[in-house]
Amino acid sequence: MYFFRLKFGLKQLSIVSSIVLLGLVTAVSAHTVSLIESTPKEGAIVENAPETVHATFDEELLEAGSTIEVFASSGTQVDSGDGSVDLNDPEHASLAVTVPDLADGIYTVYWQATLLDGDASEGTFNFTVGQAAAGERPFQPTAASEEGAGQFNY
Repeated sequence: MYFFRLKFGLKQLSIVSSIVLLGLVTAVSAHTVSLIESTPKEGAIVENAPETVHATFDEELLEAGSTIEVFASSGTQVDSGDGSVDLNDPEHASLAVTVPDLADGIYTVYWQATLLDGDASEGTFNFTVGQAAAGERPFQPTAASEEGAGQFNY
């Protein structure tokens, strides 16, 4: 009887240990991507609006789920709607979006990058074209409700 309990106890311990270990491996494997360069650079003041806004990351990105958008300080999206992984980048580690001729002001670039393993990160950076109006502030996207996590309210 004691042998049966010990054997059964070891089997349960083995199963529980496997589940805990799997949970730790899953938690450790989740990671974020880092923005390593942008054009225009974070906080840059440029005389003329760029034709394209770029964001370069430290890992290859999936096309599905990766996007880049540009917003005026009013919260209006001002890009051409073509933000995606830059397929001209052989490493597929960049996002690009074209923008029309932008008026003077502060612009916020929102990006979402999905990695090959499915992990996703998002962030923003700002740049200014010409001279911003007195008191003008960058647009601040706010996180959506829990069921819409990963989306932004504009």
